[in-house]
Amino acid sequence: MAGYIARRLLLTIPTLVLVALAVFALIRMVPGDPAQLMLGDSADAETLEALRKAMGHDRSLAAQFLHWSGRVLAGDLGLSITSREPVLPLILTRFAVTAQIVVVAVVLSSLIAVPLGMIAAWRQNSGVDLGITAFSTLMVSLPSFWLGLILLLVFGVWLQWLPIVGYVGLAEDPLRSLSFVVLPVLTLVLIEVGVLTRMARAATIDVLGLEYVAHARAKGVSEAGVMVRHVLPNAFAPTLTLIGVVLGNLLGGIAVIETVFTLPGLGRLMVDAIFQRDYPVVQGVMLFIATTYLSPVRSPRGGGGVMRARLNLIIGGTLVTALVAMAATALVWTPASPVRVNIRARLQPPSGQYWLGTDEFGRDVLSRLMTGAQTSLTVAVTTVVVAMAIGIAVGVTSGFFRGWIDRVLMMANDALLAFPGILLALGLLAVIGPSQWGIVMALGLAYAPTVARVVRGQVLSLREREFVEASRALGNSQAYTLVRHVLPHTVSPLIVLATSMCGWVILAESALSFLGLGVPPPAPTWGNMLSAARPFMETAPQLAIVPGVMIALCLLGANLLGDALRDLLDPRMLGR
Repeated sequence: MAGYIARRLLLTIPTLVLVALAVFALIRMVPGDPAQLMLGDSADAETLEALRKAMGHDRSLAAQFLHWSGRVLAGDLGLSITSREPVLPLILTRFAVTAQIVVVAVVLSSLIAVPLGMIAAWRQNSGVDLGITAFSTLMVSLPSFWLGLILLLVFGVWLQWLPIVGYVGLAEDPLRSLSFVVLPVLTLVLIEVGVLTRMARAATIDVLGLEYVAHARAKGVSEAGVMVRHVLPNAFAPTLTLIGVVLGNLLGGIAVIETVFTLPGLGRLMVDAIFQRDYPVVQGVMLFIATTYLSPVRSPRGGGGVMRARLNLIIGGTLVTALVAMAATALVWTPASPVRVNIRARLQPPSGQYWLGTDEFGRDVLSRLMTGAQTSLTVAVTTVVVAMAIGIAVGVTSGFFRGWIDRVLMMANDALLAFPGILLALGLLAVIGPSQWGIVMALGLAYAPTVARVVRGQVLSLREREFVEASRALGNSQAYTLVRHVLPHTVSPLIVLATSMCGWVILAESALSFLGLGVPPPAPTWGNMLSAARPFMETAPQLAIVPGVMIALCLLGANLLGDALRDLLDPRMLGR
């Protein structure tokens, strides 16, 4: 065991070096002079030169990287440009707030999800299973920042049970501190319960089909004994792996939750640093999170057979078709201009003239909602095309040619997978700047490594198959064999992945727009509509409810459609 752990640690060293190189390169990708960007146009030449020298920009890139790496290993991540504080203590202080929320949320969601998933698997295809599966799918489809806003509206504004803004440290006043984190923790628990329940159900179904479980039942062991003694230990292993991934994902995507609840955590530090062009802090946060994150690509399985797959296909297809129809309609007609300001009609409730009311500038909410669908769909489709193009090229080359090409490409791929998708997108947007095409490139690059991993796995399983060997024996070139015989067999999993990825992108684009790093106003997106609605939740709650419902319906449609296609395109799932 010690030797295995040592080998695994040694294998992570090249990946960590590449992670450090990627974070180091982030500042060097900024157009223009980083020192000028950090200090602004009013900085004098002497101050600029001092900062360039402090950052090591008077040396070669290799020397700069070695100098920076040595400082990082010594625990020196530099100084914050805005606060002049050392970056590492600043990160650790903010991380204490984030960890308080994330760790509690992961523990609670695991304690709820594992029993729910096991019960659903034990009563597979029953009403109980259907109810638990529907609940978990719904939770997976809810955007966390919208759910947080709704919980704030209900428990903070309407019922006034909990505070809605502010934060008190745990050491300062434990009871008051807990009151500030109840809603953030509840939000994360509800979201992650859906993910973990699906995995626990799938893993339990796999274990229940094994011979030793049938053996235990044949020996007269009670169902409770079978589930606790034989099923739980083996079904919990893959769920435990996913819990680690969930923990990393929460660390990477916590920025939106901390923004909703105005918490001074690590994610909020990252977002503030991007707006303030405090690049040492951006670098430090990305490096800190990446070194704690692992992102294996695993899709929860455990389908419900042909009938459930067809039901998912009908519901998911209907929702996705409705989204496409709304976006297509917005191209030629909307009830009013989505950007025209009419202060006299501001914050109007739903009426015959304004079906969904108006926003704080008197703009028609329905028109903005329709135009937002067009933006979301455009970003989703183009991002998936970018991610697929890059991922397929990398995955096919790596899996088919193997050798040193495979090792180099996969090390680089693993380095990118070390960053949660939303965190990598945030870092790239800090360089590219917020815009529609900036989001497409950032998210495309963030999701391409996942595609590469999936494609490589498929190609590795195909390259030694008989029909591929036959093509080689006939004297066909490598390129012909690859294009004619290998690539067509990767289509099915890529269709499933592309469908699910559209939902991921819509969620990520909405989250980035909510943070103010998406498509710039006045162009409407569902995310920036939600962000703008926050000050008016008490007087005009529909402004926050309607865009969130649209995002949730889109995610639900993409999830159901992805599940249906996965089951219908995989013959192994049809008998379940």
